[in-house]
Amino acid sequence: MVINKKSWFFGVIVVFLCICLYINKALAASYEKMDIDTLFKAAKCQWTQTHINAWTVTDLGNTTIDDLKSMGKEACEFFNLVDLDISTNCNSHLKQVNIRARDQKYLKYDIIITSSKQTHIVINLFNDQHFIGTQELVSKINDYFFSIETLPHVSTTHVGIFDGRLDTQQIRSILNGLVTEIDGRVTQTMEDDRLISLAGHSPVIDIPPIESINFQIASRYSEYEGKTYLWTGTPLITIEY
Repeated sequence: MVINKKSWFFGVIVVFLCICLYINKALAASYEKMDIDTLFKAAKCQWTQTHINAWTVTDLGNTTIDDLKSMGKEACEFFNLVDLDISTNCNSHLKQVNIRARDQKYLKYDIIITSSKQTHIVINLFNDQHFIGTQELVSKINDYFFSIETLPHVSTTHVGIFDGRLDTQQIRSILNGLVTEIDGRVTQTMEDDRLISLAGHSPVIDIPPIESINFQIASRYSEYEGKTYLWTGTPLITIEY
């Protein structure tokens, strides 16, 4: 009798563990990671631009303007950039080098290196040529920052358009549909006569959050162009909208 009770108890534990394992697998599948490209494509609008902003702060000690220039040129070599336009700014408070260039695919880069008490390194990438998967671009940018032994903060923004004017109800439907697509929880809403913006957190967006926010989507109608714009950003939209 004791043996039967032990067997029954053991069987219950096995069943319980199997159920837990199934639930964990189901949850993992339901939260399969999604990138910003997939989020943007779900809106079914026409892509027009991609903006990637990456920056870091590091301590390089006492650097000269020539040191910053050399560092900027090394970054250009890393990204295989051409047509370099280099400008500098130097005063009693800071030293700064700004390099504008492009790569072989005609993607535009701004590399800004500023030295004051610390060294700030900013890389802005602008693409209006043709859609390129952002993972490829972000990975290359991350590789650069890793090569100089720093960790970057990276934000990506896609811009798209719908022909004509979408009314407020249509815009809300599109934005809410995108939030549902990523199982998101909206924590910040901004709405006026021209713009609707939603920001919050999604468990499927694999981006480090900024103050618990890892996605932002916004839309407004441009009377001048006769088009409705859509922005998707992770973790935030980092351009004017």
